[in-house]
Parts: sequence; structure tokens; C-alpha cells
Amino acid sequence: MGTPAIGSAAALAVDDSAVTQLADFDSGSFRYEFVSESLARRQSHVESFGIRGTRSRAADRVRIARERITGQIVLYPTPVELDQWLPRILGAAEASDVFALAEGLPEFGVLLERATKRFVYTGCRVAKAVFSGASGQLIKLTLDLEGETEIVSSSSFPGTIPAIDAGQPYVFSDCTFSLAADASATEVREFEITIDNRLDVDRYLNSVTRGQLIATDRLITLKMVLPYTADEVDLHAQAIAGAAGSLTLTNGSKSCQFAFANLKSPAHSPTVPSKDEILLALNLVAYRSGGVNELIVTNDST
Repeated sequence: MGTPAIGSAAALAVDDSAVTQLADFDSGSFRYEFVSESLARRQSHVESFGIRGTRSRAADRVRIARERITGQIVLYPTPVELDQWLPRILGAAEASDVFALAEGLPEFGVLLERATKRFVYTGCRVAKAVFSGASGQLIKLTLDLEGETEIVSSSSFPGTIPAIDAGQPYVFSDCTFSLAADASATEVREFEITIDNRLDVDRYLNSVTRGQLIATDRLITLKMVLPYTADEVDLHAQAIAGAAGSLTLTNGSKSCQFAFANLKSPAHSPTVPSKDEILLALNLVAYRSGGVNELIVTNDST
């Protein structure tokens, strides 16, 4: 009888080099605490479905069509971990605490300890990143990843990988925001920032696996749920010209600011679904404006 594989014994590491094997994870890699993961190889088969004088399908007429490496990793990042993840999400390296958008995205390798075996995923990129927060909760980062190949290894998880960062993650009460469309609005019930890199996940040439993952577009959105009082009334039915905005997380000397050059908000009237408080939902889309990219993140991890 085999020993059960328990999720609490799992481990996650990321390396920013062009990983090709488990041995590439070393003292230059990063280890993370995580909440859950679903990164996996998903294989599809094709078969001939030909007429053979029987309704039974023939075993020798099946081939592998494609293999897709895809899935999510969910974590509650610390400020130091944000320093590591933001370049993978936005594309550009840090410049004095500032993280900018870039046209390309860096690739990285992912190593997952799943008790029975170790799984290495090569050529990974961030397809989508969602930062979310709600009252009484930690700030969560949900990463949709796409990769190129999976390697399954019996080797041990490398002991050379540095320990998980000991810093504190942000909580929702660390959040403040500023929307130029209505400067009096200061209270929020929940928020969600989405950076969708619009990867071409179906680019298969003459190979079972994907040789490249290309970012074809980018969509950045900010969703917020606010009280609907006199302080927020001007946020409904905003002018099509849009306005700047920012959302900031602060814990002592550490802070992370998401600055949006131009936010446009398609009007969606508040409604009365129950006897509870009436709320205002905003679904804002970020745009480049005046030569300034739609999003600039400033992360001070010290």
C-alpha cells in the first residue's frame, strides 16, 4: 500500500532562466507559499472514426494531437514576492521600485513538489493576473499560467532553493484609492485588478507542444464595489473621456501602488436587490493616455 500524497507537503519554486530540467532550480530560484495550484499537462487525442464493419473503435487508430500546459497558482504575496512577480506579469524589469508595462513577457520555469514526484514546467508565461481584496481578507493574487512542456522527475526537491520570504502579506484594510472622477469617494467594499496579457494559446505548428507563447493584446480592468452615498454619486455615468485613478496598499514602510493613466467606466446604474445597503459597482477599463501607459506599479518592499 502506497503512502498517500498530502497537499500540505507540496512545494512551489520558480526560476527566471530558460529552465530545461529540475537541476536548473538552485540558489537563484525563488520559493513561494501558495494556496492552491492547477498547473498541469492536458493532452488531447485524435482518432480516425473510420467505418470498419463494427461499432467498436480500434485502439491502433489513436494519436496524440496536442499537449497544453495550463493552470492557476493562487497565493497571498508579500511585498518582496511582488518584486519578483510583477516583472513576470507586466513584462518590464524593476527600475527603482517602478514596474512598467512591456510589449514582451519573460518566460520562467515552475517546479512543483507533489509528494510522489516532482513536476517541472518550462517556457511559462503569465496569461492573466488578478489582484483581489475584500473586507476582512488578505490580498490575493491569482495567476493564470501557460507553459510549453512538462517534465516529471524522481529527483528530490532541491535543498539549494532559498527559503520562503518571511514578510507579511497585505490585508484589505491596507487599501486606499483615488479616482479623479470623484475625489470624495474613499470607501470600498471589494476590488479586483485584472491584467490580461491575451496570450495566443492555440499557436501549434508542426509539433505536439507549443514552441512559443505570444502576447497578442492587453486588457487591464479595475472592478470596485462601493457604497452608494453622496460621496460616490459622481462615479455613476462618468464622461467618456475618462479620468486617472490609483489604488494603494500600505503596511508601515511598505507599499504597492497601482496607477492608472485613464479609466473609463461604462454606466451601470445601482439597483435595489434587497433591504440591504445599496451599492455601486464599477467596471473600469484602463487605457494609455498622453504617452503614459495604462498601468504603472510602484512597489516599495523595504
